[in-house]
Amino acid sequence: MGNFFNNLNNKLATFMIGRNGSDKLGRWCLGAAIVLACINIVLPNIICSVLSYALLAYCIYRMFSTNTVARAQENEKFESLFNRNKDAGKGQNSGSVNKPMKKDTATTVYFTCDNCGQSLCVPKGKGTLKITCPKCKHQTTIRS
Repeated sequence: MGNFFNNLNNKLATFMIGRNGSDKLGRWCLGAAIVLACINIVLPNIICSVLSYALLAYCIYRMFSTNTVARAQENEKFESLFNRNKDAGKGQNSGSVNKPMKKDTATTVYFTCDNCGQSLCVPKGKGTLKITCPKCKHQTTIRS
């Protein structure tokens, strides 16, 4: 029986390679869907029910999406909006904490993984490097 679960785990891990998986926006949608479902149990309402199912469907769509670049951009916008509102509630100045990092093209080469679309970077001037993507373990040779 243990072999069955190991095989199932391996097949699931193989299936999820190149897919978005769980991120902050997906977890928020799942939590909101659960809260709306609980409200719908106490106060039955068609709007809560439909909204709960829609959020759940969107969460599942995001997890299994192979367009990781678009999902990462959506998640980044959500996190910047979430952090901006969080800082405003505390009365703090947003300052440079919420600004996106500038890409330092003078000392770094930026590229995306051919297999999964993950953004990667290497230092410039190091010659030809063999890079392994941390997300999908795909190896790429790049000249810095």
